[in-house]
Amino acid sequence: MSPDSPATRSSEASLSHAPEETLGPAAFRAIAEFTYDWESWVDASGRLVWVNAAVERITGYSPTECLEMETYPLPLIHPEDRPRLEEVCRRAERGESENHIEFRTLSKDGKSRWAAISYQPLVDSHGRRTGYRSSVRDIEERKQMEARLREALAAAEEANLSKTRFLASISHELRTPLQSIMSHAELLFRAGLPAELRDYAEAVTREGEHLARLVGDLLDYSALEAGGLTVLPRSFSPAEEFRPRLTSLARKAKDKGLDFHFELGDPHARVESDPDRCLQILTNLVSNAIQYTAEGRIEVIVRVDSDLTVVVSDTGPGLPPGIELFQPFRRGHPDAQTGGFGLGLAISARLCERLGGSLTAQSNAEGGTTMVASFPIGAPSQQVGRARRAPGEPALVVIVDDTGSSRAALTHAAEALGHQVRKASTLKEALAIEEQRSPDLILLDLNMPGPDVTEKALALRQRFGSGPRLLVMSAGGIGADQAALKEAGVDSFVQKPISLETLTRLISASEDAGYRRSSRPAPGTSAPSAAETWDLERWAELESFKDPEGRSLGQRISARLDEDVAALSKRLRRAATESEIRGYQDALHELRGLVGLLGASFALDSVRRLEQLAETRGERHAGEAVELLETMQRGFLERFPLH
Repeated sequence: MSPDSPATRSSEASLSHAPEETLGPAAFRAIAEFTYDWESWVDASGRLVWVNAAVERITGYSPTECLEMETYPLPLIHPEDRPRLEEVCRRAERGESENHIEFRTLSKDGKSRWAAISYQPLVDSHGRRTGYRSSVRDIEERKQMEARLREALAAAEEANLSKTRFLASISHELRTPLQSIMSHAELLFRAGLPAELRDYAEAVTREGEHLARLVGDLLDYSALEAGGLTVLPRSFSPAEEFRPRLTSLARKAKDKGLDFHFELGDPHARVESDPDRCLQILTNLVSNAIQYTAEGRIEVIVRVDSDLTVVVSDTGPGLPPGIELFQPFRRGHPDAQTGGFGLGLAISARLCERLGGSLTAQSNAEGGTTMVASFPIGAPSQQVGRARRAPGEPALVVIVDDTGSSRAALTHAAEALGHQVRKASTLKEALAIEEQRSPDLILLDLNMPGPDVTEKALALRQRFGSGPRLLVMSAGGIGADQAALKEAGVDSFVQKPISLETLTRLISASEDAGYRRSSRPAPGTSAPSAAETWDLERWAELESFKDPEGRSLGQRISARLDEDVAALSKRLRRAATESEIRGYQDALHELRGLVGLLGASFALDSVRRLEQLAETRGERHAGEAVELLETMQRGFLERFPLH
């Protein structure tokens, strides 16, 4: 802009309104000549004293028009953003400063553009505030670019979601027939066939396992990328959990001519983590070592101290320099003729991160590779124990699956392992199963028709109690609400196809002392004893704490239990009758707290089910909640009488 331009002359003329100490015309000319942003100067009274020509480029209004405006700059601002700019002006007049406040301008022709304003106070040589200066930058192009990026990101996310859905769908379609193929091939392999037919069965089993691994890797990686892979911690023994798998892997190593050695440490050590994911990491690391080791030795060491650590060492070729080992679809040795997608180590590394740990790799000086997976462990949960199944005693397995071939394959597999099986194709059939003993393991298919899987799990827990281990099977991803499933009593998830080895491990895990016998008596039997329905450790705590008068904490609770139960019963009935859903839920929450206080472990599953039904059918179950509360009261008062 020329120093003699109309904008400059109008700017200089406006200086007569400015204090003597403000900068002179030469300074304004310099700004007008060299700045590209829309610049304004306002005096201490809040009146515009100068604005540069950039305002016309951005808004269509000339500097002269701006100087004549009584409410500058509001006419140049989009109506929706004017309140924000009014507040900006007030803060500027108070002597505050701020940078990059985004807003929309409104040009003379009615169009809007995105801009960002920054402002700071002006002071004279004596430090007195003489007004403020603002600078507005046109950011319309940047905002348009951001919008295009958001659209591109949304399209990419949608494409990624479509990929995830596709993988889940195709894996389901592949895994369901694989369950039948692999189970029957394994049974044929065990059936004493002639050598030639045995080789055929072995080949089918081997290739089926390979296909199942490929499908599993694709689905797990897709779930990890989407942040949806299931992690369900529970108490388990690493030695018991890992030994069957390592024994099986040792056979594969021996078939390849490799020396295989493993150490599992303290057989009694227990940890709190996700046993299925830990086993998946172990299997990936050891399988990778077997795959790339042509000759020599593989060693596996499992340690339990402050962390759970798995160390896998091999005498293979080591790691090439610069290899991106934990990146997906990358192999440790790109030229090696090995199968798979190159996802095993990428999945293992991400699983370690999900468990709060890490996976590292290093090449040994004498050749070979050492992989170390380490992740923190919580203290194992202390639950009321149940008697373990006697060694050699068959387990009772309930299989609930609407797919006939899958149901038959699992039934034959469990029976081949020497266990008893009850099968059902619908929830109604499963709930009608009558046995003189509680099941040890329930396998529930995720995608059966009828009520959703959470309601099915709640119904099975209500029918069979807390004793059986309840697992949800899926041929695809676990798309259901995992937290809700866990609240409903689901212990873990298992992917189809389920091999004989996996089934053996699942049935063995059902013996874990962390699970309780059902508090529901079998038909024709007497009611369960206190040891089976109440938390005796909690009762021991209540008995051990005495007041100065010698009363136990349990007796002190009994002294006010009648009053508490009456008040809570009244709240439950009133909230349900008046359809006060939130009040009813709060009362159920208080009931759950009372379960823990009294040690009424038998009631926990029922309370969970009532909470699940609260939003839609609360008034129909209030009576059941009150009855449960009164049952707890009677049992507790029998144990801790007032006198």
